[in-house]
This record gives sequence, structure tokens and C-alpha cells, in this order.
Amino acid sequence: MENLTTILYLLIAVLCANIIHALYPKIPLALYQIAAGALLILSPFHTSHIELDPEIFMMLIIGPLLFNDGQKQSIRKLTYHLRSIWSMAILLAIVTVGVIGVGLHLGMPHKFSLPAAFMLAAIVTPTDAVAVKSLTTMVSMPENVNEVLEYESLFNDASGLVLFNLAVATLISGDFSFINGIATFLYVFFGGIIVGLLLGALIVNLRLWMLQEHADISNIDLPINLLTPIVVYLAAEEIHVSGIIAVVAAGIAHSIWYERLHLTSSELQISSRSTWHLITDVLNGLVFALLGVTLPNIFKGVSAASFMRVLIIAALVYAAMTILRYLWARTDIVKLCSDPGAARKEALLLAIGGVHGTIALAMAFSMPATISGSPLPYRNQYILITTVVIFVSLLVGTIFFPMLLPQKKLGYEQQDFNDHLVASVYAAINYLKGVDDDHSNEANIVQNNLSSQLREHVHIDRREFEELLDGAQKIELATVDRLHDEEAIDDEQAELYSRFFAKMLAYNQRNVMRNYFSFIWHGFQRRRKRREIQKQIPAEQLQKHILDNRDAFCMIVREVNQAVDDYLDQQANSKNQEEIYNIKMIYANRIQIFNRQNKLNTDLLNKLFLDSFREEHNYVSKQLANGTINRDLANALNKQISTDELVYMQSIE
Repeated sequence: MENLTTILYLLIAVLCANIIHALYPKIPLALYQIAAGALLILSPFHTSHIELDPEIFMMLIIGPLLFNDGQKQSIRKLTYHLRSIWSMAILLAIVTVGVIGVGLHLGMPHKFSLPAAFMLAAIVTPTDAVAVKSLTTMVSMPENVNEVLEYESLFNDASGLVLFNLAVATLISGDFSFINGIATFLYVFFGGIIVGLLLGALIVNLRLWMLQEHADISNIDLPINLLTPIVVYLAAEEIHVSGIIAVVAAGIAHSIWYERLHLTSSELQISSRSTWHLITDVLNGLVFALLGVTLPNIFKGVSAASFMRVLIIAALVYAAMTILRYLWARTDIVKLCSDPGAARKEALLLAIGGVHGTIALAMAFSMPATISGSPLPYRNQYILITTVVIFVSLLVGTIFFPMLLPQKKLGYEQQDFNDHLVASVYAAINYLKGVDDDHSNEANIVQNNLSSQLREHVHIDRREFEELLDGAQKIELATVDRLHDEEAIDDEQAELYSRFFAKMLAYNQRNVMRNYFSFIWHGFQRRRKRREIQKQIPAEQLQKHILDNRDAFCMIVREVNQAVDDYLDQQANSKNQEEIYNIKMIYANRIQIFNRQNKLNTDLLNKLFLDSFREEHNYVSKQLANGTINRDLANALNKQISTDELVYMQSIE
């Protein structure tokens, strides 16, 4: 129960941080989440005793995050960046551990034995792509630098972990063999790659076989996909190779077969993407909230003087790593393929982009508490150094990225997107108006679904809407009176429709009383004549009478809709298009109320959906060809329309 409460508090902290970031996005989300986690100490729940179990942390949080990053990679780009991956994720990681480790040992030999110095250097070496993304959401990072940073962080976690484990083994045993160390590194690193690729290929081909044998297995396929990183991690660790690198390799194996997985149902694709998106957002938030929660433990037992020394050490360690990264790029050990004029700036961006986070924190807490039965000296200070390095890297990125990079801009304004999306929907609705009356029910269903695209993008003038609706209702009453006077409907049918009108009036109008009394006054004489009929029809039998007179009601609704449409078309202008459309939809929906018993033509319904979305895409294509919109806006509109198409097609299955 305590673990459940802990997770609940952390999720609440993450949610609060996300809300604040949405309101004030200038500060990176990671910093909000760390602060929210730290503030949990003020809650009634005692969070100060929470500690990370490194194995559980790696398996259940880091593993799924890295697996998802792996399965989203482009194999073409991954192959293209093999040299930079080797340079940044392996060579630079080894050089960084060597330089920082030797520097710490030579500078403070009484605090850092050589194995302990290498252990701390391995802890602070891995970078965090999630943290970098949180720092660059509002700025435009050069694509070549961004890709190098992303691929580095995907693989240098494993390098750091392997080097960390070697340093810990040396610290415990007191003995280190260079040859054995190299052999162990190669076995653990490349063994993890082989295991991950084999298991990933096996699992993804199992999914493909199941999809070929069964049309809809989303309830099986998605859990398999979610459990894959956990299974791969456990299997790799069981044979003593890197579970983290195996998880990344399994994700890459999935990306290799990703095109074939695209052949799955739209429902499976959407559910998989949305589920992984949600999981990664939550896991990333939990990581930084956990960092905030553990701060009280980190500071416990550290004096002010020790804290100042820790700050100095952490600042020097961060500065040394940043300088190494800058020189690595400036000497072309890693190729950024940049223009000569931009080489210095991009090298600086690569250096600052070495932001540290989750893996470093997990390794810091996985340091052994005791060595040969004695407490590990300065363990808390090592953890505190790691924490300060993480904070400094985040703060430096927060300050300097906006100074060095331009603000991220879309190729269009949000209002342009809204306006053209609305116009594309209207293009589809105008197409549906040409559908035969015999298929009007199917057309109305499609219109109702299309109209939901407009809710987030259309502003309704409430006063204009009510004035037009009031006029439409007067036309409706006049039409019913005309049909009665022409003896197209009898007294009972007119009375039943009047009662139905009263219910719709209360449902659709804000100013219910004014319109309701207007309706009573209008029908006063007619009500007197039909009082006897009304007494014979109790309220509970209203639905039965409506069903018995359904054909007559359908005729009334069609006549009313035609009259109301003619009235609204006369009132239409460039400023009330949305209000008129919404009123027309209110009246169009009434046809469905009386046609619910009619069997829908499913094939026609599917065709109308596809044709309507085709009309929306055609609208975008025409606007792009005419030069009214640019390519960025056209891509955004087509993406939105395609997403809506997938969702709506599922809703009628």
C-alpha cells in the first residue's frame, strides 16, 4: 500500500508540474518536475525515505524509455550516423571517464582512489536526450547537432554503465587487469547488441505472424510490445551482458521491421502510438520527480563546508566534460558536417547539449553502500556531486540555448491552421449536401462526425446564434401550422410534434423560459382545440405515439428542415457562417431521432466517410496549388485530417 501511495504522490507531482509548464513554458519541464518532487517533502506523506532500487529503475523506467527511442529510429539515418555514434557514444565516453577519473584522483587522492574516481566519472558521463528535448522545445536546434546528440544519448548510457560496473568491480576486489577490463567491456557491450537484436527480431516476427493469422489482435499485440523491453532486459542481465544496450538493440530491431508493421490495422497503430506516448511522458516525469524527492537524502549529513567543496568539484567536472566535448567537435573527431562558418557555434551547441539526467542518477544510487564490510567513504558526497552536475547541465542549457538559437517558429500561424481546417470541413459538408434524400440519414451521421472537427477551432457568437435560432423556430412553428392547415398532418400528429418541439426548445436554448412562453402563446388556440387529444396521450406514451407516427414525423422534419434551410440561407453572410452551420446541424440531427429504427447502409456510410475526407484533402491540395497556403501548413492540415479519418473510421466499425 505504501508503494502505491508513493506512486500516486509522484504522479500528482508530475501532473502539477505539467500544468504549470503549460501555463509558463519558458522554464524547461524537467526543472518543474524536479521542483514538484522536492516539494513533496511538505506533503503529509513522508517522502524523505524514498530510495531508488537501481535494478527496478533500470528495468521498469529506463528500459522502456530507451526501447521506445530505439523503435522510433530511422535505419537509414542510424546507418548514416554510425561513425558519430562510435565517436561520441564509445570513444568519447571512454576518454571522458579516463580524463575525469585521472583528474579527480590526482587533484584529491585522499578523497578519490583511482577506482572511486573512475566510478564517479562513469556515473556522470551518460547524457540524457529527454532532458535535451525539454530544453529545446522553444528553440530551433540545427538538425545535424540534434541527431548527433540523440544517437549519442541512445548508446552512451550503455557505455557508462559498462565502465561503471568495471570500476565498481575493481573497487570491491582491489584488483584491475587492463586486458580483462577490455575483454569484459567488449563482451558486455557487443553481447548486449547481439542479444537485443536476436530477441527483438524474434519478438517482432512473432507479432507479424500473429497479425497474419488473425485480423484483430490488438489486445495481444500491444501488451507484447509493452513487455518486450522488460523481457529483453531480464534475459540479457541473466547472461551478464548489458541489459540497457540489449533493450536499445531490440528497439532498433523493431524499427527494421517497422514498415511491415505498418500493414497492421489503423486501430492498432493509433493505440500503440498513443499508449507509448503516454507511457514515455509519465516515465520521464517520474524520473525527474524522483530526483526531486531524493534531494533530502542527498543533503543529509553534508555540512556547509562540504557542500561548498562539492559545488566546486561538480563545477570543475562539468567544465572539464564540456571542454572535452567542444574540442571533440572542433578537432573533427566527430563530424557534424556543418558549414565552416557555423563550425564553432555548432561545436559549442554540442558541448552544452551534453545534458545529464536519469541514467547518471540511477548509477549514483546504485553505488555499493559498503566495501569489504566497511561503509563506502564519501558515498553521499559522490551522489551530491552527481546531482549538482545534473542541475548545472540543465541550468547551462536553459540559459544559453535561447541565447545561441533562434526561437522555434512554425511556417504558419495557428489562426491560419484553424481557418483552413474549418474551411476544409465545410468543403466536405457541402459535398454531402448533394447526397440523395434516400440516403440523408447516412449523410447526417457523417456530418455529425465531421462537425466534431470544428469544436476546437470555431468561435460561436452566442447572441447571433440565439437570434438566428429564434427565427428558425418561428419558421418551424409556421411550417407545422401550414402542414396542418393543408391537412398534410392531422390534429394528433400536430400536437405530438408540438410537444416534441417544446422538449427540443428546452434542450437547445439558453434562454429557455422566454422561448418556451413564446411557443405557448403561439400555439394557445391550437392547444385548446386539441385538449381532448392531449388528455388521451399520457406523457409515458409519448415515445410510443412518436414511433407509431414515425413516417408522418419524418415528413414533418424534412419539410421543417427545408424551410429552416431556406430561411438561414437568406440570413447568411460572411460573419455568421459558423452560427448558421450549427443551427442547421441541430435540425439535421432530428432526422436521425426518427430514423433510428431504419437500417443503415454500412457500405454507403463508409463510402461517404472516405469521400468526405477526400474532399478535405482536395481542399488542401487546391489551396496549396493556388499559393494560398505554404507546404508546412498543408502538411499540418493533411496530418490532422488523416488522424481524424483514422479515428472516425474506427468509430463506425
